Amino acid sequence: MKSHPDSLPPQAIARALGFCVGLSLLVLESGCVNLSAVRDFAQEASTLSAHRGVSDDLIATKERLYVYAQREPKPDDFKEVKIEQQEFDHEQQTLVKYMASLASLADNDVSSFEKEFAQAGNAASKANLLDANKVSALTSAGDLAARLATDYGRERKIRELVGRTDPAIQDLISKLLGLIRGSYMASLDTEKQGAEEFIREAKSEKIEGLSRLTDLVMRDHLLLIEARRDSAETYAKALERIARAHGDLAGHLGDFTTKEFIAQMKEYSDSIKDLRSQLKN
Repeated sequence: MKSHPDSLPPQAIARALGFCVGLSLLVLESGCVNLSAVRDFAQEASTLSAHRGVSDDLIATKERLYVYAQREPKPDDFKEVKIEQQEFDHEQQTLVKYMASLASLADNDVSSFEKEFAQAGNAASKANLLDANKVSALTSAGDLAARLATDYGRERKIRELVGRTDPAIQDLISKLLGLIRGSYMASLDTEKQGAEEFIREAKSEKIEGLSRLTDLVMRDHLLLIEARRDSAETYAKALERIARAHGDLAGHLGDFTTKEFIAQMKEYSDSIKDLRSQLKN
């Protein structure tokens, strides 16, 4: 596993600065292009991507196994899952900040775009599971603005930016989905088995009242495990929806302001908002 620097290299910073200069020229000549559909989708995607349920529970679900077994964990018992959590957090932060930067660009907020795009690049540089070439697609996308400063303004810039970064975004979301539906779901399965074994051992003691009390307490706990599973699956479905929408942005050949495109983006935004509301409950 290759390590990445904690901050962007000078070349990447220079490219980012060049990007912002070029972007300023784009905005000045582009006029009032209505990209609210893109903005709304990207804002919803950024907000939902920041869901902390899976990351916060990655270690906790393994800690609970030691409680069932009435054992104290050793110092290194959580080493691997902590690394896994850290990688997940870097990848998640990359997606959150990238989507926020896309929303800012669509909203003609250049200063916010500059800050959030740089933060996405910093997070991507720390995401050890991302291919280095795909990370560079995020941190060097500013080259496009310099070359397209006299073209079709923000609409053209967004299409080029999204097209350049889409492979990295698809890979990023694939990694997040792999951890959610792989490692995390498997850990919940193991936790459920541990809880059920705990119940069987408690009942084997045949202490009056203990079996009923155990059933009552553990029933609620098993329901909580299933709720965590449902929440994680909802988050996974939302990430899939974001990946599909971003892919449509990258491959869209028409005008971002056509009625059909706006309706499609609104449908993505509404579905993501609905999934986000499910995560709150």
